[in-house]
Amino acid sequence: MTRVDCEESYVQILIYIFLTGTQQAQAVGKAGSTFIQEEMNMDYVYDYMFHLLSEYAKLLRFESRVPENAVELCLESMACLAQGKVKTSMIESMVKAPRASEPCTMPPPFSPTELNELQLRKANATAQVENWNEGKIEK
Repeated sequence: MTRVDCEESYVQILIYIFLTGTQQAQAVGKAGSTFIQEEMNMDYVYDYMFHLLSEYAKLLRFESRVPENAVELCLESMACLAQGKVKTSMIESMVKAPRASEPCTMPPPFSPTELNELQLRKANATAQVENWNEGKIEK
């Protein structure tokens, strides 16, 4: 089985689980949401975006200028229009002040223990999805 076949079969398994296993689908969604909220550091996202845009700007051959009729928007005015979880997310991810450290300061690499834990979590998640699939097929 090629890597593409393997990836396609996992996608098919996940689609099947989401279509037939509401509780499992909710568990996967909740785990993903929890991961993003607890583990994803917006500082890293902003650092990456700054780095990406800075590198892209080096490729440009023109000087950018703000148009005369441009209107500056602030995040607060954009968040005012949002409601519920979207508004909460926008407010929580808002940059309120410049960072104290230089942008693109990468976190230290994983220690061997951390890398092992990450690999174990990935293997456990894969095994759980496979078990869910086997349980659905047996019924």
